[in-house]
Amino acid sequence: MGESSTLSGTDAIAYPGMGRAIDPRDRDLSAEDREIREFYRQLSELKPLGEAFVEESEQLSLPELIKRLITYHAIARQLNLNSDELPDVEIPKKFTDLDRHKENLWTGWFQGDGDRISDYLQELDQTGNEAEKSEKLNEFSHAMLKWGENHLKPSLPKDLGRIIYAGGDDFLGVFYRNDGKLSSQECLDWFYQFLQVWQKHQRKLTVSVGFVWAAGGVPQRDILQHCRETEQSAKKGGRDRLALRVLFNGGNYLKWVCPWWFLPDVLTGYRDRNDGKNWTHIYNDVAVLASSHAFKENQSEVALGLFEVYFGKKNREKLYQHLWDFEDKTGIFGNRQEDCKNVDTALNDWIANLAKIGFHLCQ
Repeated sequence: MGESSTLSGTDAIAYPGMGRAIDPRDRDLSAEDREIREFYRQLSELKPLGEAFVEESEQLSLPELIKRLITYHAIARQLNLNSDELPDVEIPKKFTDLDRHKENLWTGWFQGDGDRISDYLQELDQTGNEAEKSEKLNEFSHAMLKWGENHLKPSLPKDLGRIIYAGGDDFLGVFYRNDGKLSSQECLDWFYQFLQVWQKHQRKLTVSVGFVWAAGGVPQRDILQHCRETEQSAKKGGRDRLALRVLFNGGNYLKWVCPWWFLPDVLTGYRDRNDGKNWTHIYNDVAVLASSHAFKENQSEVALGLFEVYFGKKNREKLYQHLWDFEDKTGIFGNRQEDCKNVDTALNDWIANLAKIGFHLCQ
């Protein structure tokens, strides 16, 4: 990308700092800040694609800006025509194929990214001579691109949604049906099998994914922003996990994060008081306990007892024994206990948020 880029015949916009080498001693931070703000102000006013695709306040990184742009037909078409090496971007026949506002339909959006890819590439770059290094890096790049095309895309049934973008370890997709029959449980069922799909690239890499179950009245750019935030919450939570978010029309949302290895154990292991799958039971119990201040900062026995009632003794033992990284398992709360300010509060919140998320996604 050069000093500037042009969108659909509009005036070129210079991206701040691109293509320039700046001595740190010569930097004017105030001027740079003004330049960046002006750049995003101009982007927010561009409507060659039918609507503004970025808010002035968002200030997306270049990768995030690219992800958003390629969901538009005009941009995706140029990518497919002008590049033999970049992965194809699937272009719907018409954008009414996905009618989110029809009968206020809910849709599921997910964004994922491989964990510590830069560290992995650095390891590859430190082995062998220059020719061997180059070969290993090329092999890795092609393996990840082929994974998106040969494994990720086919894993999502056409009647369930589409992969919008699969650029190696970085991907974006959507679950939808315009007939209103899509359920959030179908999305979760796909995620239960996702780790097997991910591992087909045969590299020792983990992946973090954010999933947003969004109401039909939420603006599209808000959904994409929540996708990014949700993926980042999976990263910050210790990586190698799925972050779930339920996004309502008013902008309110619920969230919960869980490692891949524990996800199906918990969400499919739920049993209500009648040995059924009605999450209303635990949802109401959490509401009552929270209103009576039973979840205290210095103890988590109430929350753990509640968890055992609905998810069983074995899952309670797994939860308490794997709060942090242990051997080949990613910690449920994160990588190290030192990163958690209050374990009891974290346990209380995790279990309460699980009840709320399960009520909305697993019924």
